[in-house]
Amino acid sequence: MATYNGERFIKEQVDSILKQLGSNDEIVISDDGSKDATLDIIKGYRDDRIKIYHHVSGGSNSFERATNNFENALKHAAGDYIFLSDQDDIWTDDKVQIMAEGLKNNLIVHCQLSPFGANKDNECGLRIDKINGFWNNLYSLPFAGCCMAFRRPLLEVILPFPKGIIAHDAWIGMVGIASRRYCFLDDICQLYRLHGDNVSGISKSTNCVISKLRYRWTILRNIFKRREIFTKIQ
Repeated sequence: MATYNGERFIKEQVDSILKQLGSNDEIVISDDGSKDATLDIIKGYRDDRIKIYHHVSGGSNSFERATNNFENALKHAAGDYIFLSDQDDIWTDDKVQIMAEGLKNNLIVHCQLSPFGANKDNECGLRIDKINGFWNNLYSLPFAGCCMAFRRPLLEVILPFPKGIIAHDAWIGMVGIASRRYCFLDDICQLYRLHGDNVSGISKSTNCVISKLRYRWTILRNIFKRREIFTKIQ
């Protein structure tokens, strides 16, 4: 989980995760210098499964900073099954069970989400469509990081994030597609809160055609550079 000034909703999110975890599981939190009560709320759980790492992200905009913060969290993850989490959503009660079952035969799975919150009426573009084929997915980038879970071997490919990667979900999703062991699930396992200040996940960082093409080329080029690693995780 990547956090930054998330005091409004962080407790609901952490509560929804903790009740699904076992004694050997963990919540890895990378905080990007929160100035509100986010860290006080998290520390208030006094739960040894919660690991907090302090991080100051670089980047020219909020998307890049959030991506850098997620990268730091992933660097500290110790588990075999890794779930990505935003700070302001809610997991359904069966999310871990459903996605862990999907990971038995896949390296990475992607669940569906259901939007809620003050801006719920503005749901345009929130459906995560199943798209077949590497090139079709590269064109559409139909990924939301908060809906992803993957097995540890994928970390060998995705880390470190390449220079120029703006959105962690697009990078991780396309690496998963390239591994050919990626599955879009039909199950809704994520309540996605719309509150007007969303940064990561569904939001897109640019509408410029040239920037979109350049970004997809960055993803493609770096997947090709790491092609040899794929043979280790097939």
